Amino acid sequence: TPVAGGPAQITDLAKVTVTSGSQRLQLGSVTLTTPVTWSPENPHLYLLRLVDAGGRTVALQRFGFRTFTADGEWLRLNGVKFKPRGHTFDSWIRRDIHLNENQEMEKLLRYYKSIGINMVRPHSMNGVLPETFFHLCDEIGLVVYLDWPGAEYGETYGQNASEALRSMMPAHAACFLDLSSHASLCMWSFGNEHYEGHEGNAYNQIHDEMYAQLKALDRQNRP
Repeated sequence: TPVAGGPAQITDLAKVTVTSGSQRLQLGSVTLTTPVTWSPENPHLYLLRLVDAGGRTVALQRFGFRTFTADGEWLRLNGVKFKPRGHTFDSWIRRDIHLNENQEMEKLLRYYKSIGINMVRPHSMNGVLPETFFHLCDEIGLVVYLDWPGAEYGETYGQNASEALRSMMPAHAACFLDLSSHASLCMWSFGNEHYEGHEGNAYNQIHDEMYAQLKALDRQNRP
């Protein structure tokens, strides 16, 4: 994507050895002095293109620049007070929406935007949504407040809640890292209806551990 008159390029990429099971590699970095920020009003996205020595494209990824923070009783998007007009996104009741068959997911999200909604909260009962959902929210300009499906609707369903959450902390970290670069993903929840003291202090403690895990992983310090 053009930046200050032309595309930014990184030519001195690090040489890396990809081992079995590797999912993330750091090849290099580039600094943009005045990036265009992403917002619902202007969902500007950049394009990262990775080419090999022969000039062939081997990977493409869209991304955006924005900040999203909690400031007392306010949320701030790119430093400006942000008032959410939200709606819960329930796709488990409609397979065609969940899988974007005939662009049904896209149609619904664009309809939300057309009536003034600027934030969607995918309910944890949806399970892990296809990444198409996040690409669409990036493109359309919808802030996502994600309910992690985790232990409520995953392989640990029916176990003691605290034990289930603790056993799924590696999956929690992997899910966050897989989705964290999406500009639309601005808020993260550990799940639906997690009540304080549900199973006594142990339940509160595991949430403290999950919070610490997330803060250690999140370079953006999302709420």
